[in-house]
Amino acid sequence: MDGTIHNLIISSIKRDNKNTAISKTRDEENDVTKLSENVTTKLTTLFKGGGMKVGEFVKEPEESAFSNLMKGSFKHDDMLFEGYRLLSSRFAELLARKLNKAQAVNARDGFLITYYYSQDFDGEEVCYLCTVFLHRIDGTDINDKDLTFEDIERINLDSLNLGAKICINDWVDGAPRPISFKLGKGTGDVRRYFQDFLGCTEPSDYKADTNLLKDAITETCKRLGVKPEMVSALCESAQAYCNDRVKNYDEERVSLECLSKHLFPDESDCDQFLDIAHNEFKLSDTVGIDRVTLRTFSRIQGENKDYKLSFSTGAINKSIFFDRAHKTLTFKNLPQDVLDDVLAYLPPAEKKGG
Repeated sequence: MDGTIHNLIISSIKRDNKNTAISKTRDEENDVTKLSENVTTKLTTLFKGGGMKVGEFVKEPEESAFSNLMKGSFKHDDMLFEGYRLLSSRFAELLARKLNKAQAVNARDGFLITYYYSQDFDGEEVCYLCTVFLHRIDGTDINDKDLTFEDIERINLDSLNLGAKICINDWVDGAPRPISFKLGKGTGDVRRYFQDFLGCTEPSDYKADTNLLKDAITETCKRLGVKPEMVSALCESAQAYCNDRVKNYDEERVSLECLSKHLFPDESDCDQFLDIAHNEFKLSDTVGIDRVTLRTFSRIQGENKDYKLSFSTGAINKSIFFDRAHKTLTFKNLPQDVLDDVLAYLPPAEKKGG
């Protein structure tokens, strides 16, 4: 599903003969009405696939400069940024400053594309502010006139290596993990400083991650129309996979992409799971695993002041039955010691069934 681009600015960040990164932003916004359908589709579907991370803006010891720039020009009434060209140029200046510090002086220059778009999800408009850094790529073309090879420089919009997408709705509401970002391995030294440019951190709440992973699996199954017994089997398969990575490979974080291929061999199902996990449940490309929480993948448990419950999901509709109308559970094949204990507390008349 494509979105609608409202604002777009391209800034050049280029090193001079002293190796100083200098930003230059065009005087006016790019005319979004002149963008081809192909470019619009690529820009509004760029943040998908493996390698995505999620994060939040830092607040200590000081608030993110990127976030402060957003706050300074955001208009809550119409969910738009005032003076978008100026805001974008300040983003470019901020990145240029980061690329002139310490080891970042070795980072390559390129183009910073900042764009703002919205997307409709069942009648709800969700807005995203995106910033993408693209390197110039050396290439070869053929001159039509002379029919000779010539060296060219180009950019590649077909894959995302370095960029961030901020869900403005979540940012306004103060919801956790409003940022999705990618730091590509092929982007060299600049990847270390792009996260600093954003001023964001990646969450490390393994318990929350593990719960969100289970929710992402069950939600994907729901949309794919997976039968209940298969949902239970897939959750148990995910549990076994994660336990194997933790126990036998000493991994605290599990690759979401590898897990998705393990659970959903069909490519389209796998892609849908990754999209749901990244965009709806705000999971990074690697998921922190809490082994205690992982047990809930194959068990349902809960408690109130009177009792605790814990049973295998595989027992549903076998020895444990749920009445949807009355929201009650019926347990069959209770252990004899449980029956004996219950009978010990019942009045004599009830023990005889009278």
